[in-house]
Amino acid sequence: MVADGHYRLPDGLLVGGPPSHRAGCWTPSRLELLSWLRRNALPLAELYEGAVVLTFAIATPGRFRFAAHAVREIGNRLPDAIAGPKRSAQVQYATKVEELAHLWRHEGLVLDSPTTGNAVTPVDPSIPIPRHLYTKISELIDEHLRGRGRSREAAERLFSALEDATVGSANAAVIDQWLDILRWFVGRSHNWNCLDSDQNEAEFRHKFELFESSLTALVRQFFSTVSELDEVLAKTNR
Repeated sequence: MVADGHYRLPDGLLVGGPPSHRAGCWTPSRLELLSWLRRNALPLAELYEGAVVLTFAIATPGRFRFAAHAVREIGNRLPDAIAGPKRSAQVQYATKVEELAHLWRHEGLVLDSPTTGNAVTPVDPSIPIPRHLYTKISELIDEHLRGRGRSREAAERLFSALEDATVGSANAAVIDQWLDILRWFVGRSHNWNCLDSDQNEAEFRHKFELFESSLTALVRQFFSTVSELDEVLAKTNR
């Protein structure tokens, strides 16, 4: 502790508040990961620091959703921070759906939904639609699926930038694990109708530790054999 009452971490990082609230959650592996993030992606290091404190030290209202957003942002931004930015157009869902709605109404089609008051139950379950409208719907579905693929592409760029030559054969399993855990946190960050009391704290902490172990396995490059990577995967799958 320094004179201003803060707890000093490596590289001069200060964490405010009494050490009893903070120091216990900063294990050597977390300090190492935090130090690496500070050297390579400082804005993400701040998010990681805050997520650790919220998950393991301070029971502030909304902490699980804040921490989930932090993990989501780290997962989204780390590939660009490490492998360099890659421009890719996002699917403009609002614009696309508005265009479809305009074409739908223009063709005189009704919305089979009770919320519109136009619910219909056709005798024939197959309903023909104009080809140009079918094409627009098909294009939107295709863009959505390609957008999902970009998450894996970003993860592959990140792993490729950091991988050790000896672990290449295990990358697919590690990437699958990384994306699975990120999806779990994305689901929690988007669930606005959820209270802290609805979240199982032990489960959340376990998932956060899986996130940390996946990222640590990636950045430390200590795993010189596939068997060591298998140990990490076995741990995270428990």
